[in-house]
Amino acid sequence: MKSLKFLLLIFLGATLSGFAVIALFVWQVDQKWSPLIEPRMTENSQRASVRVLVDAADGSSKWIGSFTAGRMEERQPMKLGDVPPLLVQAIVVLEDPRFLSHQGFDVWGILRAFYQNFRNLRYAQGGSTITQQLVKNVFLTKDKTLRRKLTELILSAILERRYSKDEILEAYINEIYLGQLGPVQIHGVGRAAEYYFSKPVADLKLPEAALLAAIINSPGLYNPWRSPERAVQRRNRAIRALLENNLILQEEAEEAEKAALPGPSSYAATIRAAYLMNAVKSQIIEERSEAEVLQGNFDVHLALDLDLQERAEKILLEDSRSWEPEQQAVLVGSDPRDCTIKIYHGGTDYRVSQLDHIRQIQRPIGSLIKPLLLSQLLEHDPKLTLASRVEDAPFKWSYDKGRGSWAPQNYDKKFRGMVTVRDVLEQSLNVPIVKIFYEREPGGLLWNLFDPLRALGLQTPADRALPSSILGTIEQSPWSVLLAYTKFVRQGLGLARDVADLDCRLSFEKTKNEEKLGEANAEILPENSGHENGAAGFGQAGARLSIAALEGALRRGTSKALGSEITQTQSWAGKTGTSSDGRDSWYALLSPSLIVLSWVGRDDNLETGLTGATGAMPMVRNLLKGSSYFSGNSWSWPLPPKMEWRALHHPERCLVEESLEEKIIREFSVVYAKTTPAPEPFEHEKRGYIFELFREGSNPEICPAGFK
Repeated sequence: MKSLKFLLLIFLGATLSGFAVIALFVWQVDQKWSPLIEPRMTENSQRASVRVLVDAADGSSKWIGSFTAGRMEERQPMKLGDVPPLLVQAIVVLEDPRFLSHQGFDVWGILRAFYQNFRNLRYAQGGSTITQQLVKNVFLTKDKTLRRKLTELILSAILERRYSKDEILEAYINEIYLGQLGPVQIHGVGRAAEYYFSKPVADLKLPEAALLAAIINSPGLYNPWRSPERAVQRRNRAIRALLENNLILQEEAEEAEKAALPGPSSYAATIRAAYLMNAVKSQIIEERSEAEVLQGNFDVHLALDLDLQERAEKILLEDSRSWEPEQQAVLVGSDPRDCTIKIYHGGTDYRVSQLDHIRQIQRPIGSLIKPLLLSQLLEHDPKLTLASRVEDAPFKWSYDKGRGSWAPQNYDKKFRGMVTVRDVLEQSLNVPIVKIFYEREPGGLLWNLFDPLRALGLQTPADRALPSSILGTIEQSPWSVLLAYTKFVRQGLGLARDVADLDCRLSFEKTKNEEKLGEANAEILPENSGHENGAAGFGQAGARLSIAALEGALRRGTSKALGSEITQTQSWAGKTGTSSDGRDSWYALLSPSLIVLSWVGRDDNLETGLTGATGAMPMVRNLLKGSSYFSGNSWSWPLPPKMEWRALHHPERCLVEESLEEKIIREFSVVYAKTTPAPEPFEHEKRGYIFELFREGSNPEICPAGFK
């Protein structure tokens, strides 16, 4: 008898201790979460998507994704009264038949789930009510632990005491996860109706409402486009449940069960621009208040060119199938007239690498630096013109008071003797451009000569620039390079007096700059008269002279493989870039209305064996080939004030005598001045000539002694 009493006391003590532990746990959960419940529920009810749209030429808008409070989500809060009753009823009878009678959790449902899990020796059923699912999604993680499950039960009971069934159900239908489009999650029945059926949720019919309710259990498993048979079975189960609860008629059920599944909607068929969406999200969060983004429910209209964007994604994905896993590439483009982004694809495949190679890598830019550097000298140095001749021959540069020396080499290890500055840019020659800077700063103190790069937004060494920097050993992100070339082209178009006056921030939103200048009618600002004697910056003249040489690169130089595919009535300009050891391949294609930048390299920074012409340039060619940009109307770069075309002998390219020059210009310059093509040789009275672009006040050298 005593032993029995002792056992009863132990049992009673253990029971009381258990109740005490449970009571303490309940008290702790209540103390921790009670102050947070109302703010979280309020925030959840107000959270709406920031929709990202692109306006088409026909006036329609195409949805390419959404994000919510910094997350990649698509939401549209709905009032319970705005949702068809059949959809609400289908959700309840499938997900939680005793929703109206329980107080947050269903004991019988939990026991049934426990039995099924024990019977199958695996996690087969969860037994969660609608309230529990809401708690898990809004307040907790999805970890399958006992502590999380107990917390979920307690919070569900608290929620049921504080909110009505209608309020809980409304929060649930706006929170529930219903599908995935690339990186974007679809939450709530409001957006899910548009995603699956291309219609507002209020317009859903019985078979559509039943299918949407069916998908809740597992959007991946019951996706109507990937698993149509399972989707039909689950939908028909929902229809039968509505019939069994006398919510629909037998005839309605039979007709609904015969209904066909929806085909992929315009939302589902949209481009999966994951890199683009992440970049847009970052910029919007940076530019707008946190509260505004959190509240959402506004649209962002992009200036994106959808055709080029889709081409870019397809090209990189298809080309990368034959590459090694570490090899990556990007295609990004802008409209220099308003600094808006037209193309943005930051890698070969987002599923392989989520690293945005447009913004998040830094690589040597190689010869892309050359026209940016030479623009300052062509702007301010009266002795340097495109017709100036430089010797392409071996030499060694000793700098830093003899403590350093460097012998530059051309890419092909060959030397060409006397060449012009135009040749330097057209053929991307290393030795002559290094010699140009050597002649002006033999001591190697190049810091001031790199001012244009800093003005264009590129990052240069903090204290000094070594001579090798002239060949682009400085590292930049593709985003910074695109911004620099956008500003550079804006200078050539006359959209600023000097680099220091440029106001250009690359933006995805078309509303940033509503007004665009005409393709061939850019406003020419008065020529800048400041920054003399080689000081910081360059104006329109320097940029235009460099661009003139880059036009020639497409006719005769490093870009001629691409130039042969472009109509002669369009004055494109292009520049290749290759880093040392063939690790990075770059290409920039420039026009008054579009700039395209491509980079090809490896994440492990090993060699690719590609040059700018063999790696990055084919990407740009494939992107634009067949597009409206290559087949559109003719256009040309504007001719800045105080600049003119002069006739030169060809191939020696020295000035002809004035009287003959006037005659040639009278006969030929009208065409050249209006269309400003890259200078092409022509004959006059059986003598060869070529036009070259000069700035007024420049002092080109005359024919050398003994020239015939």
